[in-house]
Amino acid sequence: MGVILKEKLKGLKLHLKAWHKEEYGGGDDRIAVLIEDIKDLDIRSELVGLSDQE
Repeated sequence: MGVILKEKLKGLKLHLKAWHKEEYGGGDDRIAVLIEDIKDLDIRSELVGLSDQE
């Protein structure tokens, strides 16, 4: 019975790691996208101005 539980926990660990990476991982990618968004908004504000929402 201990071996079965151990194997189930290993499988769960793999699924949790994949889920965590999908939900919270890739921080570098997320930061790069946010920096690009900020640059785009900065350029747009210089050209035409921004609304309160932007």
